[in-house]
Amino acid sequence: FFRVAMSSCTALAIAAGLFNGSYPIFLKRPAVLAARVPPLFFQSAKSSCCCLLGACLVLLRLARSGEPFLFTWWAVASAAAWIPAGLCTIAAVPRLGVGPVMLTSAGTGTLASFLAGSLALGERLKVHTLDGGGTFLLAPAYLAGVLLGMAGLIFAPRLSLQRARQHPSARLVLAEEEGEADSEALHSPRRADAEGLPVVPGRPMARSDQSGGVRTASPGSETSSEDGGRDDPNRALSSRGEARHGSGYSRGVRSGGGGSGAEIAAL
Repeated sequence: FFRVAMSSCTALAIAAGLFNGSYPIFLKRPAVLAARVPPLFFQSAKSSCCCLLGACLVLLRLARSGEPFLFTWWAVASAAAWIPAGLCTIAAVPRLGVGPVMLTSAGTGTLASFLAGSLALGERLKVHTLDGGGTFLLAPAYLAGVLLGMAGLIFAPRLSLQRARQHPSARLVLAEEEGEADSEALHSPRRADAEGLPVVPGRPMARSDQSGGVRTASPGSETSSEDGGRDDPNRALSSRGEARHGSGYSRGVRSGGGGSGAEIAAL
């Protein structure tokens, strides 16, 4: 069983999944997010590398075996579909994150491949036989399970956000958890534009007090929007205490519904 499971084809499929799930990580680097690199630049770099590597493999094959290069228009059609797929992936990762994009892409690709193979190309599904003589199809059940699992992983964070908006007491905790999990995506320039959050280096921290006002706290003083901007030295916040996670990035979520509607953030 182990030999069958770890055949050469299976190893190639696992390697393809590892590389396909690893290259979008570089799109989330702080330098890339700050520079707002266009997706077309990354896709052109990917296409150039593929062209160079393909040419080297063709030349190596000609030098070793002398077999001619066989051209097919199906390769052109495959490349025509691969380029927009790469562009969409590169554009979606800074906005949604690596996990949701790769899960959505894998689920959609699985469904599209299954439908194209069974309907358009006429591929037959493998029929399994029971000991009693009955037969059944396992591929549809496998496909449904994969899609449901991916959908659950994608929509679980959104359900947590909706629940936090309904319970104001859990908003600060949710802000800290989200900041630890994915602070770069939450306050990246692209994500901030989509969420309506300002991205300013070293921005002050805003909290909502019990009376509904908004207090803006800096490492040395705290200013209240209700008392006309008077400093309160007794409420000065320690920058070391507020930045206890040490990530160097702002973290927070907007409070939705109820209260003052202020943004809860932690440096």
